Amino acid sequence: MSPVLYLKCLLTDILKEKLKIPLINEAREKALAIAAQQHMSTLEYERRRATGTLESSSVRVAIAALGLSRVEKDALHNYPLFSEKCIEYNVEVSMPEFFEIPSKIYIPVLASCRVNSSKTRKQDHCFDTAEDDAIELPLTFKPWHVGRYPCHILLESKYDVRLFKIECVVNTDTFEAELEFVTPAYQAAIQDIPITNLSQQDWKLKADLNGHCFYGPPVIYVAPGETSMYPLMFKSTAECVTMGQLTLQNEADGTAHIFLLKGIATKPLALDHIKLDCQVRQTIQKVIMVPNFTKNELIYKVSSDLPIVSGEMTLKVEPGDTAAYTLNISPWKRGNFNGIIVFVAEDKKQQHYEQDSLLEEPDGQYSQRSSTEKLETHNEYKSSCYKVWFSLEIHSMPAQPEKTLNVECAVLNTIEIGIPITNPTDDVLELDVELIDAIILHGENKLVLEPKETLCYEVKYSPATTGHMDGSVIFTSEKLGECWYALKLNGQIPHPIKLPEVKCELGKWVSQHIPLVNSTYEILELEYVNSNPDHFSMEIDPKAQLTVAPHSTTEVSVLFCPSALGRTNHTASIIFKCPQLEEWVFYLSGIGLIPQPMEPASVSSCLGHHSSIIVNFKNPTFEEVVVDIILTDHDHITDYHHATPCHHSSKDSIFWLPLKEKQGSTFMV
Repeated sequence: MSPVLYLKCLLTDILKEKLKIPLINEAREKALAIAAQQHMSTLEYERRRATGTLESSSVRVAIAALGLSRVEKDALHNYPLFSEKCIEYNVEVSMPEFFEIPSKIYIPVLASCRVNSSKTRKQDHCFDTAEDDAIELPLTFKPWHVGRYPCHILLESKYDVRLFKIECVVNTDTFEAELEFVTPAYQAAIQDIPITNLSQQDWKLKADLNGHCFYGPPVIYVAPGETSMYPLMFKSTAECVTMGQLTLQNEADGTAHIFLLKGIATKPLALDHIKLDCQVRQTIQKVIMVPNFTKNELIYKVSSDLPIVSGEMTLKVEPGDTAAYTLNISPWKRGNFNGIIVFVAEDKKQQHYEQDSLLEEPDGQYSQRSSTEKLETHNEYKSSCYKVWFSLEIHSMPAQPEKTLNVECAVLNTIEIGIPITNPTDDVLELDVELIDAIILHGENKLVLEPKETLCYEVKYSPATTGHMDGSVIFTSEKLGECWYALKLNGQIPHPIKLPEVKCELGKWVSQHIPLVNSTYEILELEYVNSNPDHFSMEIDPKAQLTVAPHSTTEVSVLFCPSALGRTNHTASIIFKCPQLEEWVFYLSGIGLIPQPMEPASVSSCLGHHSSIIVNFKNPTFEEVVVDIILTDHDHITDYHHATPCHHSSKDSIFWLPLKEKQGSTFMV
């Protein structure tokens, strides 16, 4: 295979080189010598090998003369006797649009000969030999684009032909891409870079990777017509900003793929989320394995935003190793606690570290405050500290109650529960009070006790529904922790309500209102049952739903119509039913009174004429009654024993009853 001369330049450059053209065509001379040796006899070969003339010029000329005509043989033998003592070569280039080269060249026959430039014509080119065995051929290369430019240079004379191969590789002076990696510390970010081989030969690309925390394989192979991925990884062991550069050098064609790199390592993520269950007033321990991702020994400072956790203030971890840290959890009250524990190893040059920047904000989330103030953005990798952290989720369950109280109360009523509480300390004690269930339990949310003082804390219980439920009264303070009382609450059906007794004349009716007072937070949808609808009738649309809103009052009207004198059969119970109350009973009662004169009935008539009026009389009882009808006026009393229905005089009343029988009239119910 013919050797290839490789050249390299940038896209914006114009490459000018001088190629070394040997005076003697070594390939031709060697081929002639080999051919001559093949035509020698064994004796001749041994004789010349012994004398060292196997490759003498006479041998090469003799073999070159084989197959030539007589004229050609004479010219060959007279080869060194040319007057100009040089051979003219026509020069051709395979890529003339990119490579500029002289069209002719003159090569001296002997190494000691020099071409006389004055004898040449102006359009021809003669050159001085740079050395005794070579002359220089000027070459100018002007690239158009990035890539490979393989070119053949052909030198042809009437004696021999020479072929030279050159290949110029053009790279750009700019980056192919700028890659930015943003990832939390200790987390790897991987970017696959595609490399496509459009040539016909295998590619071997060597990776030159500069920059801290960037990683990738040293070599990548790409088959012809295929695309391979170069996996580039950025992984930092601390918060930082670092710059780098990746150069993929193609050994096949000399091209280079250059990528500018920027890595940003932000605050690290939690290495683990630790969930713990514990009980108030008890201490549990949790062992945490803390890693050291660096190559140096680290001494971590330990801090946490949860006051219920404790442990050693420092932790020593060997390079690339992990160490066990024992965390103590001592909750003083119930509930869910979310926080973090942070392990920070300071730089030796750093004297102080602001712990507040490591802890979470008040809402429990890890602080996302900008960290660029402590980061260096130039090419050197710098970091002020190494830190790892764990998120904590602690579920604290209550201890046993101080006492369990059984409380019963009717729905819609309220009772007070007295709980004695004592301050055993010599200081003023402030207690926070929490009520569960706070909807049906009411009381002060803070309590202040003087030293050694005992108070009775009052809780009001107002059940909204019937049935059993649990409640709690919790007293908490940072000094004493938590103590609490368990309440077994029993909501009973409302007590029956007896409304005032009403009075009504026989034959009339009177209205009475039932107040439905809903003191609960529930919406009451009521249905009712009336035990005595004959004497007490509800003024409610039977098609409408009777609803009482929370903390409101609705009045229901009831009509009382007595059927007899006195209290006989004049009682009723109105029962309202709903899921919350079960039964809500109201007792009603009434008295039937002797009827009083009815409202006056008016009638008018023209003089000498008469008119009539109908007086309605309803039997209010449930039995037949026999009545006597007596008609009276202010001036006369009609003698009903002698009066007739159609007889009257000026001395008689102007009113009469057109009845056949005024005595012993019967009225049905």
